[in-house]
Amino acid sequence: MKAFTITSILAAACVLAAASPAAESQALAKAPAQAAAGIPKQDPQLIKGQLPNGLTYFIRPNAEPKGRFSIRLRVNTGSLNETDDIQGISHFLEHMVFNGSKHFKRGEMIPAMQKEGLGLGGDANAYTSFDETVYTMDVPSMKESTVNLAFTIMRDFADGALLEESAVNAERGIITSEYKARDSAGYRVMKEVFSIMLDGTKIPHRYPIGTLEVIQNAPREKFVNYYQTHYVPSQMQLVIAGDITPEQGKEWVEKYFGSMKKDDYSFKADRGTLKTATEATSHWITNKEATATEISINLVRPYEKKPDTIANRTRDIPLNMAYAMLNRRLEKMAKNTDCPFISAEAGRMELLETAEVDAIQARADYKNWKTALTTMEQELRRAVEFGFNKEELAEARSNSISAAENAIKSWPTAKSEDLASAIAQSAAQDMVFTTPEEDWSISREVIENLTPEQCRAALEKAWSNAHPRVIVTSNKENAQGSAEAMKIYREAQAAKVEPYRVDEQKAFSYKFGEPGKVTASKEAADLGVTQLTLSNGVRVNLKPTEFDKDSINITFAVDGGELSRPEKAAGLEIFTGAVMNGGGLTNHSNDDLAAVMAGKKVGVGFSMTDRSFVLAGNTNRKDLETQLQLQTAYLMYPGYREDGVVQLRRAIPMLYNKLAHEAQGAMKTQVPAILYKNNPRFTFPTQKQLESYQIKEVRDWVDAPLKNNYMEVTVTGDFKPEDIIPMLERTVGALPKRADAPAALDEKLRHPAMADFNFSRDLEYDSSIDKTLVCLFWKTPGGEDKKLARRLNMLKAVFYDRVFKGIREDMGETYSPFTGINISETYPDDGYIFTISSGVMRNKDAVRNAIAKIAAELGKGNITQEELDRARNPILNSMERAQRDNGYWTGLLKDSQARPDRLVQQRESIPDVKAITVDEVNKLARDIFGKGDHLNLNILPDHPAAEAPPAEKQADKSEKAPAAVSTAAFCIHATAANVAKKEANARNDYAIIISEETAAMPEWKAVADKLAERHGGAIVTVKDSMFAKLDTLKKMAPRFLAVVARPEEIDRTVVNDLHRLTRRLDDDPYGDCIWGIVTGYAPEDAMRIASAESPLVMTRAMGTTNIDSGRFSESMCILDWQPFQYAEQRGYKEKVTPSFYTRGLREQEKGDQDSLGVTPKLTQYWEKNDPQFFATASHATQFNLEMPFGKGIIVSGNNQFHVLDKKQFREFTTFLRGVLFNGKEDDLMAFIERSKAPVIKPGPGPAVWLAAGNCLVGDVMKTKNSMAVTALSRYGFNQLVGYTVPSWYGKGGWGTLGMLFSNHDNSSLAEAWYLNNQFILDETMTRFPKLMDVHFNSPDISGIKDDPEFSKGMAAAGYGMGKDQMGLIHDRDTVAFYGDPAWVARLDESHAKSPWHITWNDPEDAAKGFTVTANKDAKGRLGVWFPNRISAKTATVTVGDAATPVDKMGLLTNDFLLLRELELKKGEKAVVEMK
Repeated sequence: MKAFTITSILAAACVLAAASPAAESQALAKAPAQAAAGIPKQDPQLIKGQLPNGLTYFIRPNAEPKGRFSIRLRVNTGSLNETDDIQGISHFLEHMVFNGSKHFKRGEMIPAMQKEGLGLGGDANAYTSFDETVYTMDVPSMKESTVNLAFTIMRDFADGALLEESAVNAERGIITSEYKARDSAGYRVMKEVFSIMLDGTKIPHRYPIGTLEVIQNAPREKFVNYYQTHYVPSQMQLVIAGDITPEQGKEWVEKYFGSMKKDDYSFKADRGTLKTATEATSHWITNKEATATEISINLVRPYEKKPDTIANRTRDIPLNMAYAMLNRRLEKMAKNTDCPFISAEAGRMELLETAEVDAIQARADYKNWKTALTTMEQELRRAVEFGFNKEELAEARSNSISAAENAIKSWPTAKSEDLASAIAQSAAQDMVFTTPEEDWSISREVIENLTPEQCRAALEKAWSNAHPRVIVTSNKENAQGSAEAMKIYREAQAAKVEPYRVDEQKAFSYKFGEPGKVTASKEAADLGVTQLTLSNGVRVNLKPTEFDKDSINITFAVDGGELSRPEKAAGLEIFTGAVMNGGGLTNHSNDDLAAVMAGKKVGVGFSMTDRSFVLAGNTNRKDLETQLQLQTAYLMYPGYREDGVVQLRRAIPMLYNKLAHEAQGAMKTQVPAILYKNNPRFTFPTQKQLESYQIKEVRDWVDAPLKNNYMEVTVTGDFKPEDIIPMLERTVGALPKRADAPAALDEKLRHPAMADFNFSRDLEYDSSIDKTLVCLFWKTPGGEDKKLARRLNMLKAVFYDRVFKGIREDMGETYSPFTGINISETYPDDGYIFTISSGVMRNKDAVRNAIAKIAAELGKGNITQEELDRARNPILNSMERAQRDNGYWTGLLKDSQARPDRLVQQRESIPDVKAITVDEVNKLARDIFGKGDHLNLNILPDHPAAEAPPAEKQADKSEKAPAAVSTAAFCIHATAANVAKKEANARNDYAIIISEETAAMPEWKAVADKLAERHGGAIVTVKDSMFAKLDTLKKMAPRFLAVVARPEEIDRTVVNDLHRLTRRLDDDPYGDCIWGIVTGYAPEDAMRIASAESPLVMTRAMGTTNIDSGRFSESMCILDWQPFQYAEQRGYKEKVTPSFYTRGLREQEKGDQDSLGVTPKLTQYWEKNDPQFFATASHATQFNLEMPFGKGIIVSGNNQFHVLDKKQFREFTTFLRGVLFNGKEDDLMAFIERSKAPVIKPGPGPAVWLAAGNCLVGDVMKTKNSMAVTALSRYGFNQLVGYTVPSWYGKGGWGTLGMLFSNHDNSSLAEAWYLNNQFILDETMTRFPKLMDVHFNSPDISGIKDDPEFSKGMAAAGYGMGKDQMGLIHDRDTVAFYGDPAWVARLDESHAKSPWHITWNDPEDAAKGFTVTANKDAKGRLGVWFPNRISAKTATVTVGDAATPVDKMGLLTNDFLLLRELELKKGEKAVVEMK
């Protein structure tokens, strides 16, 4: 589907309005004018009929291409026939008919087509729009088997699709990929524009691609019902056009479609009703990745269906001519340096029988949008008020007449595929299919007698009595944009305009010297080619053809080209193209030439190849000599004007913005730099470099070669040699003497250094659109040896077939995998075969691995004869068709005298392709793919929004042992290569980080995929330093950040860096997201955590410190202060046991050496009651947890918790240094193994662990034997909070525990941990702000003496080294959070309640404020994590009649609100308002 642009508006307008050059001709004179009434005459060669079952058919005999025909099957159904629950099913069905039908099992249809020479995409294709689904087939031969195949497939499309459930499910991933591939900034802007322009209609809600919900989940019966309802004969039109007789066509229609059953179709599509504007409106649309600012003024009226009559066809001719003249003015204006827009155009379109739209639109730099809008309004009004002058109309009329003349002359050789499509579209629009001669006879009288006033009046009528919609789309935010646009528009309307002035027209002023002579001639009779040498050394190649009536191609190929470019001048060819194509001639600008040449079919385009500068044009027999004169003038007298450069310079910022925000931009700018090792001859220029070029550099490069170098002139098309030779002698033959041969090539330049094809790299572009390109490259020989090149091309075709089947059909992971080959005659060493597969972040690794596997399999040399034939037949079909194409012959002959092997190539190419053997291609396959070396470049968005994997996709199982872990692989000195961007108020706010090493392990990658699936998150690969990607992370701004990591990657530094990094994502010094580390002893343990969905309401608890038993239906705790009681309760009633050890610490010196202390009481409760909340204190290390003050110990190892007795406890202490683990882990595991200590039995979970006072439980220490990993794995804990260093200050751990129990009643553990950390930061900022720049990096508090940077920072801050100063720095970065940060675990509120209750004014928008209600008399701190990110800057807290600014009570950020102390009586309220 085409995006809505003014370009598409003009395309829909009458062809006469956009036509080019000509004066009246004899052909037109013979066309009689018709009366302005009646019905147009149908093309007399078209046969229209209807089968008894209701199917309408059209048969059109046509000569070109010979021996071929085209079929179009149009079904009157598209997305406007869908309901909400089946959005996208029309398009999905278009895919499905290729995937299993009555005559072809799934996977059989495409091979069957290939055997007959039909290629998918080229010869057979389909598309779905709002109101139609069209199947196309261009059949390469009249062989009976080919004809039968083509019509059998078309009939199966019509009613033979099987729609098997397995096939539907397999296609879901492909269409999901297509959905993503279509996504772009332009597509998103188009949807917003449609919503404004077509409000009230169904169109903005019925895009053909559909919704992901339907694509991924619609059941089979929906497809079957839709197919059976809409794919019926009465809703089908079948078109056959080609080298056939009417009798053949009718026979085929009846044979293949006559048996379809008649239907009683009664469905009526509801297109909605367009809302008519009652006043002028303005709209500002922001899309951060839009590549340009576009301004448009639009009038939208309800569509009025009109019959196809002569009167209706001529009705809009004056308006279309007016738009043509207005666009000519805008085109001229755009070349002026002071013009505010880059380009502008206007026109009318009828949109899907829903709306009639008149519009004027411009592209501009953002800084010029206001002036551009003013200029557009005034130029439109200038035309409405003062109209056009006779010179403008004469030029437009000449162009219209010329277009009609050329259409009439070329009609006899119109191509069958074009005719078939045109007939199908005429049927779709209920239009009579007419010939160009009939079209001219209808419009001739109106055009010939048209006056400027009629055009002005038509434009005035179009723009009167309506209310325009002014729309500005930009990548810039502008909160006042809509209001500003309307203000500018109204001011523009108030200004007076003056009549338009036309520049004086000049006559063509170039003449050449004495005519030259032909000095040598030779014939290649078998090819129909004549080769001449003129007296000045110019070579001429003539190829008369009959393929395209009255169409002649002329090409001047001058020795030079990109190989001659100054070595370091990357991109100078781009600038040169603008200068040469936009600069006109020395004596005539392009605008002058347009007026001088009006009515003539002439024009010249400049381009270049590796070895040539090329001037090319297309003309007809009448204007042939004029074309040669013009082309010769461009050769000798280029204008070197600023005209073309002006537009280029304006467009450069938008060009680079587009390159920066699109995957193809990275392909263009980054990939060549890698392939060619930054060789400027192959790389794309920087913006600064392209902007720096001047016209003098172009002149210095191309002027002398154009005037003096060796040149070949090639003419192909409908001409006679005897007619054109004198013209050639008078033009190019009259030029000064030229070089007799091309210059020798610089061999050094021909052999550029290439990359090693043996590594992988990720390349980023700036986008939130989850669109990736997976690119793989394999080195090949170059293209000098044509025989070898043909075999390489055949291998590429086989490779494509396998990639297509493997990636699209089998995996269902990409919509359109592309396979190409780069082989050059100029650069013999730079050959490579490559694949490009579009997709999403989720599937890039799977796609890359699958393609590499396909290539490796191909490298075994196992291509079969059947595969080779299937690849060969479409290639032969294409080659044979090219023989009747003027463009092919132009390309072949353009340097054929300098390279005589070109003619040999033509003679031998088809026989040689037919002679290629399986052995030859297999040898190449082994040479290229068999070594296993390839280059992999993945082009990825740097902050992709979420893309959930299809539910039925399962993670691949790892086939090999995990790779060794690099200590730098994750340590966040690890880095996010890609991250997720979050818009304010959006739910796409979850990012998942995973290291490259871990992502390469499918079972771990599946954990990240699962989180992405559940939360709509974007997966991020990690490399080098995360801080290096700070700018990217700022763009992303996630609210939740999950780090998927193996235990071997996690240590205290990771935790430090995550705290510090997530404070730097915006401008405030506070944490900008809730983060959590998802890990486990094995990937399945992490997967359990990632898969948890249901919130946990905690009703059972245990602890080695005191907990509030009133909040739990069951609980147990061992008090860690005297009298060291053991407390256990049921039903919220506490039962306190007698003191276990009233004499305190001396108790531990007594007792049996085999005593397990108080641990059995804890393990008994643990195993029996499966507690959901575990709060602990007392001593601990990374490997153990002590009961209070030495009364028992639990040690972690081999994914189990072991209970040690007193003797074993003492032996274990030999592994410690104070409170830190200081031993060898292997020795500890050996000790555990020989100790045979009892093991605590795991419960089912889920549960959470808050190690409020324990040292080191939060430090994984890069080992899966740590306490945290064991808890998160075997023992079913989903979340764990703990210190990574010895705790002594307590605000990090105990503060989190207090926050959980004393915050509001909807707060979770993750929020309590996060908000407590913000209170620590708030206290630091309030009391010791300079300490925010001082960091605690030591493994324990005593280690600061070895950290001179810490001491220096503390001294510079000047606050001293007190407890609070030290403690706040210590605790803010040392408490880890493990688990999914978005998973919810909260306290039970059914018995005893938290102090505060929050009521949101709008649960979806925190900025609208909330009310805090006290559940009981309460005094304390309150932290509120907002349900969405807000932009409010201030807030007030009102209690009773007293309103207090929040900055007097606490802190407001875009993510949370903190109140340091709030005091309310039970039932009393505090109202929080934000603005």
